[in-house]
Amino acid sequence: MMIKLLSAVVLAGMSLSVQAFSWTSYQDTRHFTAAAGSDKAQVTQQGVSLSKTIQTATPRQLKRSLGIYDHGLRSRSVNVSQTQLVVQEFFTQSGTPQYQAIVKVSYNYDVQNRSRD
Repeated sequence: MMIKLLSAVVLAGMSLSVQAFSWTSYQDTRHFTAAAGSDKAQVTQQGVSLSKTIQTATPRQLKRSLGIYDHGLRSRSVNVSQTQLVVQEFFTQSGTPQYQAIVKVSYNYDVQNRSRD
């Protein structure tokens, strides 16, 4: 009888602690430089390649690539909502045109919040 009572108390305490949290969703944006060089078409292709790689990455890979290390992170929740490729032109000191591919990555993820009530 005492064992059944003790088991009931332990199970009740466990069920209360399981429901003592909530999730908060976060959104953020990171910029990655894909390539730089004098051939605009080649730089653009490298940017497209990086964008595709990011879009097809697993949540675990995204977590590392995006540098998300929040305590309580729900790893499977990390996903990319949008990527955008921008190719910028700039000039070297000698006046030679150069191009730089930048991939803008918008992403979101969930973090567990524990309640101390």
